[in-house]
Amino acid sequence: MISGLTAEEHSIVKGTIEMLEGFGLTETMTRKVTHIVCGGKRTEKVVEGIARGLWIVSFEWILASTKANEWMSEEKYEMADVFPGAKVSRVRMKEEKGFQLHNKPNNSVLSEEEDDEQLFSIRNPIYVCESTKPSKRFLEHIVTLSGGKVAFEAAFASVVVGCPPRRVVDEGVAVVREKWVIDTVATQKRLPHEQYVITNIERKSLREEASDDEQEEDNDEHGKENNNNKKKNRNKKMKKPVIEEDEDEDEYKPSQNTNETMDETADSDSVAATA
Repeated sequence: MISGLTAEEHSIVKGTIEMLEGFGLTETMTRKVTHIVCGGKRTEKVVEGIARGLWIVSFEWILASTKANEWMSEEKYEMADVFPGAKVSRVRMKEEKGFQLHNKPNNSVLSEEEDDEQLFSIRNPIYVCESTKPSKRFLEHIVTLSGGKVAFEAAFASVVVGCPPRRVVDEGVAVVREKWVIDTVATQKRLPHEQYVITNIERKSLREEASDDEQEEDNDEHGKENNNNKKKNRNKKMKKPVIEEDEDEDEYKPSQNTNETMDETADSDSVAATA
């Protein structure tokens, strides 16, 4: 999967794949995707790639393979210095022969030892609020992909991600920023909640601003620009996670078929092994 590259680099990747063969191109992320050729940005594609244990390699891998007229070994070009969790996840997936542990159904019974090996404990369900960035759907996807359990109501969660409505969170439930989920997956480490907590004062302030936004929208349907500025300021206060925009980044769309075969397409931007 190509992420964070320039248009020229994108073209070179496609040309190299056509020349050397052995890989196909696809727009859809499924289990057949094996590599992400990355420009160094921590995009949604890269975060999901880490969660899946894919090769996260630099553009230099493409250049070296073109020069050698054959696919070079990936180890030298793996971006482990930028994304240390990528190698950890890839090695773990290999040792577990794929998705044996990380993709157990949420209702399966894990021993305490197995649960301790998960990034997100299924004994502590996670609720993701609406209007998060990245999206609620993406965050829930990578939580479950990483072995966690998603709660569909905040009242049943042990951890709440984002700013919840009033009176839906019990005392003692951690309310954290989206960055906690992203950093946990990106580093492949269980991270404590403390440095990601949204305080009660911050939550109250954010709710008041959200209420003001809704009132203004009701009174003036032409006030979109002002509302956008308010939302930008609110995002800054919440210190949104570092997920960089990718020119070709699409909104996450879950596959309808987990066994879906990758179709080759000239406009696609994913890399999948064909052999």
